[in-house]
Amino acid sequence: MRKCRVICLSEAPFVDRLRYPLLEFDELNFEWCDLDHFAIDGDLYLCPSFFITDLLYKVNSPIMTYGDGDDMDSCFLAGAAEYLRNVFSMSELVARSKKVLGVQGIYFTWGVVHIGESTVSVDRLNLDLPMQAALLFKCLLRNCGRPILREHLKLVIGMRNLHSRLVDVQISNIRKQLKPFSAGIGCDIIVSHSRKGYSIIK
Repeated sequence: MRKCRVICLSEAPFVDRLRYPLLEFDELNFEWCDLDHFAIDGDLYLCPSFFITDLLYKVNSPIMTYGDGDDMDSCFLAGAAEYLRNVFSMSELVARSKKVLGVQGIYFTWGVVHIGESTVSVDRLNLDLPMQAALLFKCLLRNCGRPILREHLKLVIGMRNLHSRLVDVQISNIRKQLKPFSAGIGCDIIVSHSRKGYSIIK
């Protein structure tokens, strides 16, 4: 299971003290960095409130800020996903991080999938899927590891011609989008089952 990286930027002593009790928690990896030296490929960032404007120009991931509360409104207006008041605990940081990363995040060995109303993303990369392909992918994701019959998948996309191979065509489209992720594990993410349809691997 791939863990999400939470990059914590700090110059405050109380945040620094959080480094030692816990670096990993459930599906989260916390990395502590200085304001001048940090990775730009994290899944989530925590920074002092005064640093959010600078950070927005450097990363594309959600940002949480922390401070005394006086600048909470300006941080949200700037684009902060969450605001933590000084002094916060590690348990609060974990809970807020999970909230921002999304309760709909599904964790696989090949990546972290987030399902939106009109989008599906893998490791923060939005997949460019036609509507029917997106519906099929969401169905397979929500039934992870369990083969879904073609007949059922045809109903998912509203097919009336049960002899059409449209499901197979759209599955092929999904596989093309997932190639960068399947290459990392050496096999197809979507598995074909003879007479049983398709499933998605964990």
